[in-house]
Amino acid sequence: MKNILSSALFVLPFAVFAQQFVTVDAIPQTLINDTNVSFLVVIPQASYQDVEKNWLKYVAEGSKGRADEADGIYHQSGAFNGNLSAYPFNVHSKLMESSEGVRLTAWFTQNNAAFISHDSTSDSHLAVKKYLRDFAVQEYREAVKCELKGEQDKLDEMDKELAALIENEEKSVKKINENERSNVRSNEAIVTTDSDIQSSTHKIYDQKEMVKNTASDPKATRGAKRTLKNMEGNKRNLQKKNEKQGSNIDARNKENRHEKRSMVNSRKFQKTKTVEIEKQRQKVQEVQTKLDNIK
Repeated sequence: MKNILSSALFVLPFAVFAQQFVTVDAIPQTLINDTNVSFLVVIPQASYQDVEKNWLKYVAEGSKGRADEADGIYHQSGAFNGNLSAYPFNVHSKLMESSEGVRLTAWFTQNNAAFISHDSTSDSHLAVKKYLRDFAVQEYREAVKCELKGEQDKLDEMDKELAALIENEEKSVKKINENERSNVRSNEAIVTTDSDIQSSTHKIYDQKEMVKNTASDPKATRGAKRTLKNMEGNKRNLQKKNEKQGSNIDARNKENRHEKRSMVNSRKFQKTKTVEIEKQRQKVQEVQTKLDNIK
């Protein structure tokens, strides 16, 4: 048992992905009026509120005694844990926030007397250390799980932002292609209309000759002029049609230039976002590794 616990409490150098290793120290410290051996553990990253709630629940498990608090010290009577003692015992503890994490100090008594040996190699001493360390590791893991979720949420949000940038680029590509196809049809329509305008010009010329030739006949002249007027109106309509097609082409070309500028910006943002995502993905992996190494 001693060898197993000694291995469990072995401290590695602070290195891998900012992981902090949890250790329990035994310190002589006054409880009420008597000096007893106290056990101190620092729980990294955890919040005071979470540790307080979970610690009181942890020491109360299997207890048939009363729990209370006085002067900042929690008292749990009638606690029971077979690894610590075959008989019920009392746990006295206090919590304090620090820059390193939540500091948990605990004393263990039985019949108002200390029953944990001061000998750091004794079974009772090592068992209490394990009891506290198991709790501290549990809380540390929960805190790192929250950290991991927060970093994963950031990564998910970045992935969504990149997907939105890609989608916008694809929309720009689609719009440019649609405009270019529309421009092809408009140019074809302009060519056809130009041909109609040219044909109309010839007909108008011939009709003007008709007006001249019927000058001596008022009735025929009126009819010829009416036909000429209709021809000229039709030609103007054809010209307006081509002007509208040209305006539509200009508008589409302007829109395409805007879409191309948007695509250039989008690709630049995509490149930046991809770098950010890779850094965030590495951060998520580092936190995951830290979580995996908390044992």
